[in-house]
Amino acid sequence: MSQGFIVAAIGYSRGYIQEIEKLLEELSNAILFLKKKIDNLSKNQFALMGLSAGGLLALLTGLRYMNLVDKIVAYYTPCDLMDIWRSESIFARFSVTATIKRLPNKSKDIYEKYSPINYVTPASPKILLAHGMKDSVVPYVSSVKMFKKLRQKGCTAKLLLHPKGDHGFEFVLKDRKTLEILEKTIDFLTN
Repeated sequence: MSQGFIVAAIGYSRGYIQEIEKLLEELSNAILFLKKKIDNLSKNQFALMGLSAGGLLALLTGLRYMNLVDKIVAYYTPCDLMDIWRSESIFARFSVTATIKRLPNKSKDIYEKYSPINYVTPASPKILLAHGMKDSVVPYVSSVKMFKKLRQKGCTAKLLLHPKGDHGFEFVLKDRKTLEILEKTIDFLTN
């Protein structure tokens, strides 16, 4: 426990090996396990945080099983899986196809089923989205669309955009804007 946080990194099978439902099951089981283990330590809020595909899983799990989490933080996440097909990244398109096991032109309904944007309700947990506007893997418009949908539904949501950030910007950019986004993430988690 550091500065009031209890942190656990939850590993999961790789999407190209497992079906996405299996990944979501692994994550929800891990959350239930952690909640049971830390229940006697803390009555504070429980948050999920994920980056990219991990953010997709965090959003899907938190939005599908709202009783499990209070807050979700998702960095450069494909909130609408169809947005990946607007990406210049062949890797991104391959990854989503391998995880979903289908192409969008033949199974748009499956892409919609696994797009967090389609699970937003007025009862959604508090959500913080962070995205670099130069993201070459996941178009930042995906987070913008998600933020707009959350606000339309009356949800508590924050959107933090880095004008020069690419995918994984917080690991390479050490500028003031990156520091500000990280500080606002901590504020979001602590308040």
